[in-house]
Amino acid sequence: MPICKLITNLATKRIPQEFEALLSTNLSTILEKPIETITVMVQPETRMYRSGSNEDTAYMKIWSIARFNKDTNPVYHEKLVTLIHKQLGIPKERIVISLHDLKPEEVYPGLKIVKTN
Repeated sequence: MPICKLITNLATKRIPQEFEALLSTNLSTILEKPIETITVMVQPETRMYRSGSNEDTAYMKIWSIARFNKDTNPVYHEKLVTLIHKQLGIPKERIVISLHDLKPEEVYPGLKIVKTN
């Protein structure tokens, strides 16, 4: 049950209309999770300051059940940074991604507990 939040200082008009759907599809492929379990939130026009500048930047945080570890995280990071750079034009060095594992009992979609794959 991946939950992804992308926070950026880009104006809303600079984010493609289909970006959330595209990100969901890519997360499904990259994380090997069903698209039906993925939630994506995009928060544009956030005041942000990174590396001494308020130029274009983004912070992505992803929570998922039984997915992240020291071996897979670098692979996920490279694919996601490349996707964000390609779709939004943010320089790769100005994109930060944090990945967090969840326990199944920490996520409640609707009225049932999600089980790990």
